[in-house]
Parts: sequence; structure tokens; C-alpha cells
Amino acid sequence: MVFKVGLMDEEETVKFFEMINLRLKSEHVCQEEDLKEICQQVGDCWKLMDEVCRRIVKKVELDFRDLPAEK
Repeated sequence: MVFKVGLMDEEETVKFFEMINLRLKSEHVCQEEDLKEICQQVGDCWKLMDEVCRRIVKKVELDFRDLPAEK
């Protein structure tokens, strides 16, 4: 849905699905090398999610800026 409403581009959407696969892979890590690889990729995942969250907040603020605040 985030891609569909234009908050993520195609490349970011692919990265998001890779992040989901990484998360699933982390549940079954048996080798230390695999764990190191996963840990190295977490930083990129964090950056992507932070950016997408910022876009969502900005869109919500723009979409609801003229509505009266709830009491």
C-alpha cells in the first residue's frame, strides 16, 4: 500500500521485501557468518524505515492540516 500511494518507489519496495526476508532468515541463523551479514544489513533497513515513516508523517500533516483539532 505504501508503494501504491506513492510513499515508496519501486526500488525501495524491493528493499522492503528484502528486509522482510532478512527478518525471516534471522529466525533460523545457525552460522556466525550469517549473523554478521544480517547485522551489517540492519543499518540500511533502519534508514529505509526511518525515511518512509517521515514521509508518512509529512503526508498525514499535509492531508489533515486544515481540519480542526479534536478536543
